[in-house]
Amino acid sequence: MRDSSNVGSQNWTLSDATIHVSQVLAPDGSGSVVVPEVNVGNYKGVRDANYPFKDGIKYMFKIVVRPVGYAVMQFTLIGGVGRLAVDVITGSFEHYSNSGIGDPQVTALPNGFYEVSFSVLSTSGNTTPYMGCAPALGDPAGMVASDGVSGMQMAMPRVYRCDLAGMQTCPNGSDYVATSGSSVFHVGRSYSGQGQCMGLQVYGASTNRLLSSGDVANGSYWGISGASLAASEVEGPTGDTPVIMSATGVSGSPKYVTQTPASSINAAKSISFLVKRGTHHIVQILETSTALMYANFDLLNGVVGAVGTGSIAQIVAVGDGWYWCHVSADIPSANAVRLYMVDTIDAGFAAASVTTGTISIAAAQLEAGLTPTPYIPTKDVAVSRGKDLISLNADEFEYHPAEGTLVAEFQAGTDDTSASQNYIVSLNDMTGDHRMAAYRDGASGYLYLRSAGVDQGQVQGSATLNTG
Repeated sequence: MRDSSNVGSQNWTLSDATIHVSQVLAPDGSGSVVVPEVNVGNYKGVRDANYPFKDGIKYMFKIVVRPVGYAVMQFTLIGGVGRLAVDVITGSFEHYSNSGIGDPQVTALPNGFYEVSFSVLSTSGNTTPYMGCAPALGDPAGMVASDGVSGMQMAMPRVYRCDLAGMQTCPNGSDYVATSGSSVFHVGRSYSGQGQCMGLQVYGASTNRLLSSGDVANGSYWGISGASLAASEVEGPTGDTPVIMSATGVSGSPKYVTQTPASSINAAKSISFLVKRGTHHIVQILETSTALMYANFDLLNGVVGAVGTGSIAQIVAVGDGWYWCHVSADIPSANAVRLYMVDTIDAGFAAASVTTGTISIAAAQLEAGLTPTPYIPTKDVAVSRGKDLISLNADEFEYHPAEGTLVAEFQAGTDDTSASQNYIVSLNDMTGDHRMAAYRDGASGYLYLRSAGVDQGQVQGSATLNTG
């Protein structure tokens, strides 16, 4: 979309709304606040009439917003019949005469901003995307009276268009669950904080080695020490029923759930859980093969505590008090995966505790590599997911179709440094003539870009274009 950093520019058309300038800058440095006018009966907001959504094509729409009196962001296809309203603070949403608009995902960003993402399948000919805001849900077209002062800061609207036949399905609309199937975008879990939000996450193939991953109370695969387990009465973020872990052991004893995978990983690996505090809020995730692979997580403040030497840890809020907690390390041995209840954020490896509290646990995952991928549910066997593939038909380029240019901007996650050739991303036109791959050489630590010797997904040697 044109002028995606400034919805108040001349490339955007105002519809019964005005633009105010906020002193609070969006991640891209803009400050345009859309304020609906007082009158009743018209669409209120901004639209880009020069970028119509074409019939029969699926798009991904993303925008960063900040409530300035109004917390409900609206999206309408003018010329179509699809409408969506979403309360960015609560995450509640409503569809009106829905025509191919998917359920939204709302991700909290720093400084009171939120990123709203959803898919759009235009089915009514060329339609114009329209963005507005309203006092509350229940107003499908923004046609209720406004106070003329309240509004919503809007920035960075983006539209992605591509064939998703190779992408994995995220059935709960988040980036934390992925199954084979496809047609839904991964929405990036990371935010750079440098004026840019991530576009799409693209993942390689992965296998979850933990069995009964959504039910740690399953005694056929999971063990328990110093605690009891019971099913929760509410559904978790992955659609599974979480398990409530209650500390019952002697004060000063270790309290944990554990599983020794049948298929071990004697190299770089990642462990992740979804965890929610109850009456207790500090947990530790580890692998028992070495005291180097562990990390503590504070589920009240959303921060990482003590981390084993050489380990990498991350905690991400995913809504309703749940946190995605991850630790990874390059460890040449393997043993049991455990989640402990510990007393302090500085607790040492496999620490005992005096707590008598509770936590909720869901979505356990063990996979190869230092970069975690979306959760893969398992039951009685390990489950694998294929790599993501994204393609764009050159016949449908919006601009300069004769050039057939595909541009990719990517940010690579940390991966297995022990691999001799660590593949990151490949671009090709499905022929042997135009191919490129970027990969990290495990021996030298350099990033390489190669054109020759690339076979649509594999680096085969020679013709280094750039190193360093």
